[in-house]
Amino acid sequence: GSPVSCLLANLAFCQADHRIRKICRARCLTYSRYVDDIAVSGAGNFSELKGPFSQCITAEGFEVAANKVFFLDKSQRQVVTGLVVNDVLRPTADFVRKLKQEIRDCINAGASRIALGMGITVAGLKARLNGRVSHVRQCDRPLGAILKKRLNGVDWSVAEKQLDDGTIVAA
Repeated sequence: GSPVSCLLANLAFCQADHRIRKICRARCLTYSRYVDDIAVSGAGNFSELKGPFSQCITAEGFEVAANKVFFLDKSQRQVVTGLVVNDVLRPTADFVRKLKQEIRDCINAGASRIALGMGITVAGLKARLNGRVSHVRQCDRPLGAILKKRLNGVDWSVAEKQLDDGTIVAA
């Protein structure tokens, strides 16, 4: 995504944020959102708020992905944006495994070839991987440092070009 994606999401979701926060304040719940991933936490069972939360979202013209709505208690593994958020914030093993594999693929096959296969630019791939490594570094500095070091071993030279119609081809 574009570097302004988060800003645009925040602007577009402002009214829904306000409505959801109002519900959460009344129930002493904590609300957070990253782009389109929403998390509400607090003591007790508040699954009866699914309807009111959904109404806040749909009132602004958005759809709720019903298969992504979960109400979990403290004893269950809680994952938000690839991070386990129960007691200690940490990336999921699957998130880390996929990230390591993407970096390894870039090192072995070349970032240019991987980007071309994904239909994105090398710069876009580099930004995507740097963002994911930074995501890990926020909660696990040692692992983030290891991943950043691996990412620094990627050859980011461009062996492709983008045509006027947006098509990416090998140069």
